[in-house]
Amino acid sequence: MTEGTDMGENATAAAVLTQEGREEQDERAHSSDDEGNEEEDPYVSTHFDGQLPAANGAVAKAVNAQLSPEEQRTQAKEFFAFLYDMQSDLRDLNGDDKFFTALVSVPDTNKVKVIYGLGIGTAGIGQVSSVAGKLLALFGEGGGGLGPAQSIMLESTIRDRLEMKNIKTHEVAEIFAGGNHVVDKPVMKAQAVTGNAIAAMRIAPIPAYLVWDGFDKDLDAALVYERLMESQHESRMKTHALMFLRSCMIGGWRLADTKPFLPAGQFYAMLPAEARLWGAKRFERLLPDIGRPAPVTPERATNQGQLPIQQQVIGAGTPRTFNIDQETLRQLLKAASTEGSGAIANEISPEKKDDGSFKVSEGEKARMRSMCGLPEEAADECFPKWFRDIFGKHMDDVTRAQLVAVAVEKGYIIEDAEVALHPELTKTIIKRDWTGSDLGKRAALVNAAKGNSPFACVDLTEEDVAEMTEDYEDFYKASAVSTADYKAARIKLKARTPASSEGFMLMLKRYTNLQYALFSSQSPMYVQMYGIVRALRDYSPNARTKLTHEVKTCILWIILLQARRFSQGKMKGQNACLGEFTNMVNLIKAKNCETITHVEVPTELLAPTAHKRTTMDTTNKGTGTEGGGDETGGKKKKT
Repeated sequence: MTEGTDMGENATAAAVLTQEGREEQDERAHSSDDEGNEEEDPYVSTHFDGQLPAANGAVAKAVNAQLSPEEQRTQAKEFFAFLYDMQSDLRDLNGDDKFFTALVSVPDTNKVKVIYGLGIGTAGIGQVSSVAGKLLALFGEGGGGLGPAQSIMLESTIRDRLEMKNIKTHEVAEIFAGGNHVVDKPVMKAQAVTGNAIAAMRIAPIPAYLVWDGFDKDLDAALVYERLMESQHESRMKTHALMFLRSCMIGGWRLADTKPFLPAGQFYAMLPAEARLWGAKRFERLLPDIGRPAPVTPERATNQGQLPIQQQVIGAGTPRTFNIDQETLRQLLKAASTEGSGAIANEISPEKKDDGSFKVSEGEKARMRSMCGLPEEAADECFPKWFRDIFGKHMDDVTRAQLVAVAVEKGYIIEDAEVALHPELTKTIIKRDWTGSDLGKRAALVNAAKGNSPFACVDLTEEDVAEMTEDYEDFYKASAVSTADYKAARIKLKARTPASSEGFMLMLKRYTNLQYALFSSQSPMYVQMYGIVRALRDYSPNARTKLTHEVKTCILWIILLQARRFSQGKMKGQNACLGEFTNMVNLIKAKNCETITHVEVPTELLAPTAHKRTTMDTTNKGTGTEGGGDETGGKKKKT
């Protein structure tokens, strides 16, 4: 963490101390479960609706722009390994500028506070300091008129592993599912907790994107707990944070109990001046763009023995005056005589600052705000990074495609559902052709796999994508293209319903990931799709297998119709969702899918595919193909 020390290597080498320590931690983590319970049922969230908080404040926006969710998770894992290793030196924190984020429990409440920018107080040789050996951190928003973020001073023993009461995982699930808990209230009282105590720190590293709203306020431990439970990125950092939060949900602590929080007198103690000074410097170092104080232009000093000349400006209304010294006046006159008035204008006019705006029509911005779930008055900097970047000057389509690929690859919410970025989908994103040529109220089958559509998230291997990319390039470089070529290109991306229940779920998960990556967790379409995936995930494997081809096709078609409405920026207000979409979601959640139907589903789409896909469909590639292909098998003629 300091120069010559790599915390990533520390995390790998120390993992979590020794093998004995790891086995002890695992044993304690699972000791609270009932014996004989080999496999737990999937956790069903009660308070979390699938919509992660948005980065709204200056600090949250700055960190969100610098670090992707994947990078935030990596840093949180490294920070956990560093704190958990009792041999690590906390002074290394002072030399590290990474944006580490962690949770601490607020005394005598069921809330947790988000802290960041941690460091350790030190004192010079032979000197005494009130912050020496204390763990210092920042919390809350800052920057601009707010000044630096607030500081907090904690005991460094907060990272010691202690035995404390902990609610069992299944007990939390049962209480939440039974409706016996409300936000900001204890889940269980300490005397009712019968689970085995665990060894955990009283500080829990966590990725910042899960707790963006924690930069404005303290958060309820139950809400953060469910956000973590829904995260499919398993790690020891996550396991420890869940254990810590289950202890924070306990209320009615007794005097002799070991608690997950520090004594209130220490937690709320008045900060010494050294701690506040440390906070100001630390904030400016971590976030120099927003942490640096606003520039103040000092009054120009006059020459010794000379008073400033007072000039009177004559104009309409009350006369105004300003002061200017002789040396400045002499420089202005010299510039006017040598370079003309244009030089003076350049000297005195302020430099034009980049406000983060980009050239795109106001109509498209308004539509994108609606798709991202942003308020109408949101500034350009609130748009997703990839959307702002593709409008950069002197940028070609290859660079834009790379920006899109990075955004889709790193921005996902569901594991094992990678979106295959085939050329048609990449083109759709770059050109923002979200409706796929369907501008009316009804969708056409020929356009069903185009635009922002679930049918565009087809099951393709890397070889399939590479072959499609090559054909796509050949198609546009050809000197002559036949009708059969166009038809063959369309068939490769023809809308199809997956035959298996696994393929059907995978298509929905991929489409959900695509909405999250392109439009953020605030997007109304992502919120709806995440709810659908969660509801179907609660079905048993046997129940999902019973879904008929017609039911799966109707679900996908109704989602397509809603996606077309969403892509036009109309998914807002009282009539955000179509009637058939609302009815379908309710039937899925009620586990009554067999009654889902739609009279406008094309008959051709309702017919099950006759073959099982093993490689990319090669229809119309051989000689004598339908559509009058030539001797080259319908291939285009290259120059």
